[in-house]
Amino acid sequence: MSVTLALLNGKIYTPDKGICKAIAFSGEKIAEVGSIKEIEELCDEKTTRIDLKGRVVFPGFNDSHMHLLEYSSFLDKVNLRGAASIEEIIKRTQDFIRNTKKKPGEWVLGWGWDQNLFKDNKLPNKDDIDKISTNNPILLNRTCGHIGVVNTLALRTMGINEDTYIEGGIIDKDSDGKPNGILREMALTWFISRLPKPNKEQIRYLIDLGISEALKVGLTSLQTDDFDFFGFEICDDLLDTYNEMIEKEELPLRIYEEVETPNQKIMQSFFDRGLRTGSGNDYFKIGPIKLYADGSLGARTAALESEYSDDPGNTGVLVYSDEELNDLVMKAHSEGMQVAIHVIGDRALRQAVN
Repeated sequence: MSVTLALLNGKIYTPDKGICKAIAFSGEKIAEVGSIKEIEELCDEKTTRIDLKGRVVFPGFNDSHMHLLEYSSFLDKVNLRGAASIEEIIKRTQDFIRNTKKKPGEWVLGWGWDQNLFKDNKLPNKDDIDKISTNNPILLNRTCGHIGVVNTLALRTMGINEDTYIEGGIIDKDSDGKPNGILREMALTWFISRLPKPNKEQIRYLIDLGISEALKVGLTSLQTDDFDFFGFEICDDLLDTYNEMIEKEELPLRIYEEVETPNQKIMQSFFDRGLRTGSGNDYFKIGPIKLYADGSLGARTAALESEYSDDPGNTGVLVYSDEELNDLVMKAHSEGMQVAIHVIGDRALRQAVN
């Protein structure tokens, strides 16, 4: 074993040996952790030695559940976290449009609002969002990502009317039976999938943006689900971008990519590419198929056995029937793919376990 790098005289935190003084590397892999004497005995004249002078070394951290492209795109959106009212949502978004010099017709996207922070707990609707702008289509996502609200121009741009039906989703209606701008679950997913898609240059920009933030806090590996946010159409561009980064040694952490395939057609399209769980290399690997069985508690779309105490008659939303979910899981299993299923409510949990 050739030790290429030794970090000496530090506080090396390990899961099995407690706090050690030194650590040795062979190439990109940890060779040994121990006392300064133990590590020095493994070194030779070609080993690079660094005196840590008592500094702390932790193992690299792993984020086991994130959406890298979605997070990165949030950094380029209206940040509505902590907004205490619909009026504050309106003001923040108007300021964003003015500061970014958005032109008429350009999409305005925001995220992070939570009606539970409002005095009246009222969800914003299209009439509220129309006060922001009638010249720009607007989509503002709730903090959970399972519900969003749009303005009238956005509804018109996407062709949504009182007859629009999205399987597994809900388009809320007003007293006249017309869409009020609130989209839930697959209705929101459907809407987002029809937004303008990023090109490869923009995908690379977003990957770099998110990774730079991850590295700042010590993350060295990410388990992420990136195909859902912009739609499966970006699959090849996303895979090509990661491969190009690896070839150029420009990917500084490890990616384990979940693959959201909400229906049989998209799932088969992925399988046709010849990729399966475990495909890839040390820096980029394909993970499991990702399915959503229900929504979130905050959006009142988590599927419950009983109705919500603050929303009588509502038991949430199951994205699939039992048969549909069984078929998707069986198809993934038969193709050699692992499966991860998002469940929040007890009704959805029962369905997934069954």
